[in-house]
Amino acid sequence: MRSLDLEFLEDLKAGKNLLAFSGGVDSSALYFLLKSYGIPFDVAIVDYGIRRQSALEVSYARNLCFMDNKQCFVKEVQKIQGNFENEARKVRYAFFESLIKAQGYTHLILAHQLNDALEWFLMQFCKGTSLERMQMSPKSQRSIRDLAKAKTIDYWLVRPLWKINRMQILQYLNTNQLFYFEDFSNFDTHFMRNYFRQNFTDKLIEKFTSGIAFSLELLQENSKAQRKSEIMNVESLGKCCVLEGKDYQNVLEELDFVCKMCGVL
Repeated sequence: MRSLDLEFLEDLKAGKNLLAFSGGVDSSALYFLLKSYGIPFDVAIVDYGIRRQSALEVSYARNLCFMDNKQCFVKEVQKIQGNFENEARKVRYAFFESLIKAQGYTHLILAHQLNDALEWFLMQFCKGTSLERMQMSPKSQRSIRDLAKAKTIDYWLVRPLWKINRMQILQYLNTNQLFYFEDFSNFDTHFMRNYFRQNFTDKLIEKFTSGIAFSLELLQENSKAQRKSEIMNVESLGKCCVLEGKDYQNVLEELDFVCKMCGVL
């Protein structure tokens, strides 16, 4: 089986992993890639109940996990009101984190790839935000407060495909004759991510893959260096920080960062 190079393999081999699965191009490829590398993992899938195809996707996930002796967790969601993308994301992560608390997973694996990273960057850039928030981090630590046990649970969110573009992923699936679903809602440009994907992201990736990958990786490295410097500054101040001369949004973002550094939720 022809393969693709994944990031963070050593971390994943040593951890207990939960894969966020949809049955689409990216998560299906990641399922088979993780399996081929001998990475242990279970699967979590959300059925939003808005497409007839979603029941088939859940069935597909369950069958894969049954054949490979993996646990498959399914969340069925009632109709979402309001901003679907935003509310669906909240539901999705609440589900994942409930499993992390209950099952002790150390890594939540997401199937975002290079096209997604650029898409996120462009969307946030056009919306207006800090450089930090424009980036889709390939690996980041998250914390959950377990009120029942009065403790904080840490886990890692990882994106092993983040340097690989969608065309490479499709080639991997087709070359190895691996099944996946095509979510036709991805072509609906009423969703902002689809608008950016069809008008900008895919066209840019097609022409400038290596340059975009290099730039996004360099941004990550610069952010890590900046973050390390800020951590040292916070610690040197005795975990005290004064923010002044900032606009409201920047103050909120920096307060959020400082609180995390100080272990405050």
